[in-house]
Amino acid sequence: MEGVGKAEVETFGRHFREARIRAQITQKEVHEQTGIAISFLSGIENGERNLSVEVAAKLAKVVGRELHELLKPKN
Repeated sequence: MEGVGKAEVETFGRHFREARIRAQITQKEVHEQTGIAISFLSGIENGERNLSVEVAAKLAKVVGRELHELLKPKN
């Protein structure tokens, strides 16, 4: 996401992966719903890929979360 640091990208990726697994959704299913390549999804989950706010919001919707929930650091 433009204007955010590596820590925020890693936080989003970690929270997205946790939410996806809790929702019992595979990366393939996310790909089928969003058109986002599985390799790109993997990079997001590993905190290695920057993504737009639009893509982040789309991913949050797939796992039934609000975008801000996936960006919030754990205490």
